[in-house]
Amino acid sequence: MNLSGPRKRYPLSRRHSSTEYAGFWSRFLAQLIDILIMMLIFSGIAAIVNPLMVTAMAGSTGRLIDSLGGGQAIQLTIPFITLLYYGFQDSSRHQGTVGRRVVGIIVADLNGYRISFIKATLREPVKLISYSVMLVGFLIQPLHARKQTFHDVLVGTLVLKKPRD
Repeated sequence: MNLSGPRKRYPLSRRHSSTEYAGFWSRFLAQLIDILIMMLIFSGIAAIVNPLMVTAMAGSTGRLIDSLGGGQAIQLTIPFITLLYYGFQDSSRHQGTVGRRVVGIIVADLNGYRISFIKATLREPVKLISYSVMLVGFLIQPLHARKQTFHDVLVGTLVLKKPRD
C-alpha cells in the first residue's frame, strides 16, 4: 500500500536516449547530507531523553544511577528511526531523502517508478551487506552498467539523476 499518491515514473530520459544513472560522488554527497541530518535528529533526541532517563533512574535514596540506560534507549531507537527516515522519504513523491533532493537524484524501481515503502525500508538493512567486506558493495557501483550498488541489485532499485521538468 502506497500512502503517498500515484506513482510517478521517470522513464528513459526525455532529453537523452538513455537513463542518467547517479554517479558515485553524487550518491556519496547525498549520504553525507543525510548522515548530518540523522546526527542532528539523534542529538535532539538525546538532549531530551538523557536528562529524563537520569531523573527516572535516580535511586530511592537519592543516589544518581549512571545515565547509561538513557544512552541504551537512544541506541535502540537509532535503527528504527533510520528505517523510517529512509523508508518514508524514498517512497514519497520526492523519491528521495533530503540529501538526495539537494543533490538532484532519486530512487526508483527497475522500471523508473517510485518504490514502495516496504522496498524503501528493505534497502536499509540490505545496505549492511554493502558495508560488509570493506565496502565492496559500494565500490562496485562505478563499475556496474546501471551504477547499482550491491544492495540496489538485491532489492531491485536504481538511483537516477532527477530529470529537469
